[in-house]
Amino acid sequence: MGRNVSILVTYILTFAAGCTHDVGIAGSPDVSIEVAPEVTEPRPDPIPDPVDPPPVPDVVDIHPDECPDSDGDGVCDADDRCPGHDDRLDSDGDTVPDGCDRCRGGDDRRDTDGDGTPDHCDCDHGTITCDRNARCIEGDAEPTCICNDGFEGDGFSCRDIDECARGTDACHVHASCTNTVGGYTCTCDEGYAGDGFTCSPVNHCAAGTDLCDVNATCTYTGPGTYDCACNTGYLGDGYVCTPIEDDLCIVSNDGPLYDDWVLMSGTGGLLAMQFSITRYLRVSRCEVFTGERTGASRIGIWSHDYTEDMPYRDLGTGSWSMLSANQWQGANLSPVVALGAGLDYWIVWQFIGNCQAPQQSGGTPAEVRQSTDGGGSWGMEFLTPLKFRCFCE
Repeated sequence: MGRNVSILVTYILTFAAGCTHDVGIAGSPDVSIEVAPEVTEPRPDPIPDPVDPPPVPDVVDIHPDECPDSDGDGVCDADDRCPGHDDRLDSDGDTVPDGCDRCRGGDDRRDTDGDGTPDHCDCDHGTITCDRNARCIEGDAEPTCICNDGFEGDGFSCRDIDECARGTDACHVHASCTNTVGGYTCTCDEGYAGDGFTCSPVNHCAAGTDLCDVNATCTYTGPGTYDCACNTGYLGDGYVCTPIEDDLCIVSNDGPLYDDWVLMSGTGGLLAMQFSITRYLRVSRCEVFTGERTGASRIGIWSHDYTEDMPYRDLGTGSWSMLSANQWQGANLSPVVALGAGLDYWIVWQFIGNCQAPQQSGGTPAEVRQSTDGGGSWGMEFLTPLKFRCFCE
């Protein structure tokens, strides 16, 4: 080609470093090749042999005694915020587990008045207004209103209950009920004593609270009631008794003896006992010897029907409450009966069935008649020794 070509060829050989060779190139006599010295680059560190990883330790079970979890919520008892309940449940988000929530549905941490009750459940916080006859109850979810005793309603509106009208009172059967706002009162009926819930019959005679005269006998006739009868030898209404100054003027078997085993038969009636007088008398009181029963009784003096030989007309009568004790009993006559000398009369006694008969065996007998229709007719004519007497002015 007629040109000189100089080619520098750098060749990295594996020969010893620093060797230079002239190399002839055919057809190119002017070309010389200069071999650069060998450049040795640092060799990388050799790759280490694989190393086995450390052995995985065996899994060691933690013994329940080391972390007991009584409620099974995954929290050891020692760290349990709410023992017995699941710490993970917090429905209202106040960081207090539901099981230990003081106020479900509200934030336990909010307690404006510092009374220990969260605002949401606090009656004092003003979140609820109850009726004036109701009370606020702090619950675990919210406060509620409940009507007071004696009222009914929903707590926000309460009305009085009339226990007396409803018959739900606890008053005694012998007491009266009076309704009041929010309640009622009980008052024992007349003749009974107690607090209204318990009532007992009053026996003035037994209690010594009767008003009978000191010379009279008190007879209990029912709750709170009694009769007073002047004792033998005294006159009056039982409340005021004065000594009898009149003479005992009519007497039939006046001794202490009587037939205790003889009773008046039937349900009651009139018993007439005949007597005669020899002088003028003014009779103020008559008595018979009786007892065993109690109740209203009467005694009086009747005129004599000489044609029919029986009592004729009532001349004067008195009444009293018979005593059960066998004794002389009777009443003052009204009006005082004037009796004529030499005439026959009758003591007429209204007796009670099965009371003591005024009879004395061996005594002086008297004519007797008996009536069951109030004196309209008389029968049972017989003689028997009966005990009766009268006092005269």
